[in-house]
Amino acid sequence: MSRNYKFQFPKGIFIATITSVLFSFSACTKKDFKIKNLNGNEIEVIGHGGMGVKGLTPLNSLKSFEKAIELGADGIELDIQITKDNVFVVFHNKKLEDGSNKEGRVYEKKWSELEDAKFSSATIPQQEVLSLAELLGCLEVSSDLILVFDIKTYRFGLAESTMNAYSKALVALIKEEGIENQVLLEFNDVEFAKSVQQLRPDLKIFVYNEFTYAFEKAIENGFYGITVDMDQVSATDVLKAHENNLRVALFGPDSKSKNIEAIKMQPDYIQSDALKHLDRILN
Repeated sequence: MSRNYKFQFPKGIFIATITSVLFSFSACTKKDFKIKNLNGNEIEVIGHGGMGVKGLTPLNSLKSFEKAIELGADGIELDIQITKDNVFVVFHNKKLEDGSNKEGRVYEKKWSELEDAKFSSATIPQQEVLSLAELLGCLEVSSDLILVFDIKTYRFGLAESTMNAYSKALVALIKEEGIENQVLLEFNDVEFAKSVQQLRPDLKIFVYNEFTYAFEKAIENGFYGITVDMDQVSATDVLKAHENNLRVALFGPDSKSKNIEAIKMQPDYIQSDALKHLDRILN
């Protein structure tokens, strides 16, 4: 004979439990975390590609960056690629057809072939793919806004002459825009990073990769910091980097729980795809 048992959760306990869970995600403030890092014990809130991959505006679009700045983010992360005539384009993916109305690779094109490129988006279809110079000209960039340039080449074995041309173009643009003191440069290509470092040793250079490789290359070359996936690093790793005078930028948090997890590791920068929540906690 089957019996149906109806269990009733004690009302007081149920309410207390729900309240506790909600508090852990929505009522957290910076005071709840004892932050200790190399950035004056402050974690800078960086909008990944603007408002992040979950934003309503296309990643790396003008609207996405504007919304992140309006929200109060400490900085924005921009994905930058280079055309074959040395123009820097703000676009993430390796293939232009993965996110825009163009085809091919950025490095295969001249800027004149991309000037009319647009992001493919069902929500805001008319957002233009901009050059870095155009974007900086359109944005109201205050002197305290952190600009994280994620330099993507998508090319292995760059010829030294090509790398030198890229490096000179990048350094010249940074000087022309007057953003030397607020830009952070992220490189996956260590040789490219070294080429830029030789031209401007004062620029803040990060190497991004898995932790061990990034850590070793940053120490070896005297870089400013490392950028790592939060899911591939621990609080112990972050502490090790700090003990060796390396700043740490984490990327990857895309939810409230992931933001909190990232904060607990006490990095210097967090590039978040759940920007509103992170900004509400830390700012």
